[in-house]
Amino acid sequence: MSLLNNSANSIRLGLEDYAQDYDDRLVSAVRNIHAGILLMYKEKLRRLSPAGSDEVLIKQKILPQIDESGQIVFVGQGRKTVDVQGIKERLSSLGISVTWARFDAIGRIRNEIEHYYSATGRDAVKGAITESFILVQSFLREHLDVDPINFLGAEAWQQMTDIAEVFEAERYECLASLRGHNWSTTSLGDAAEDYTCSDCGSALVEPVDGDRQSDIRCRSCGHVEQFETFAIEVIRGALVDHRDLKHGGNLKLVNCPNCGEEAYDIEEQVCVICEESVSHECSFCGSEIVPEELDDDGLCGWCRNRSMKDD
Repeated sequence: MSLLNNSANSIRLGLEDYAQDYDDRLVSAVRNIHAGILLMYKEKLRRLSPAGSDEVLIKQKILPQIDESGQIVFVGQGRKTVDVQGIKERLSSLGISVTWARFDAIGRIRNEIEHYYSATGRDAVKGAITESFILVQSFLREHLDVDPINFLGAEAWQQMTDIAEVFEAERYECLASLRGHNWSTTSLGDAAEDYTCSDCGSALVEPVDGDRQSDIRCRSCGHVEQFETFAIEVIRGALVDHRDLKHGGNLKLVNCPNCGEEAYDIEEQVCVICEESVSHECSFCGSEIVPEELDDDGLCGWCRNRSMKDD
């Protein structure tokens, strides 16, 4: 049986698993769909492998050989195939466009439900199927010249479409709620859109109430994340290790001089947790205070050190 047939079978099995009302079948559903997508990518690498190379591009072990004309060629060795990272590297190197962030999201959801899955986390699986739906249809059409309906069959394709449509409708409602909320900073609001439930991995999350420091509730499993825990996680993910290149590569996020949390947004000059601000201009010399030297005394590092020596 070909890689492409195996890919279709894996995705169909995943959809069948999803249709069963058992928790362990949901884990199997995402696992099968994830495997089916990988097989689809391997099929593209197989097609691109030169004739007589023993399908070199899908083999983990590649060896150089000298052919009959004296030229060095590379051939696949053994039965072990390339891993996920190898697939990414080879497709990217060959100019095959894949939205890897979307594929990684499926893998993340798979890992989350395998390790943290709760009986009410079905929407996390809906999210994975929705992401896979987008990946499958675009890759089949653009890179394999295969019609998605013929690939999966009309019934399975309709099932995948229905799941995606229901999930996207709920996700739209959640995003509208997140975007309409009055967050302490714009950066926190932007980062909140990528937050997923810490219990079940679902993206169906929304503010509990209208408070600026609202907790976050998951529609899928009902888990409520406290505002401080949620805000610190998302703002760090969005701003930590990111520097403002327009201003000399300065940090975008530092420890708040007021509450001590690593949640002070340099660009918006406010802490996303306690909402306190400090002066960014030295009260003594008038120079701009670099992020690493911000404190509630209003002094730059040089003036602070000088005042301590004077004392």
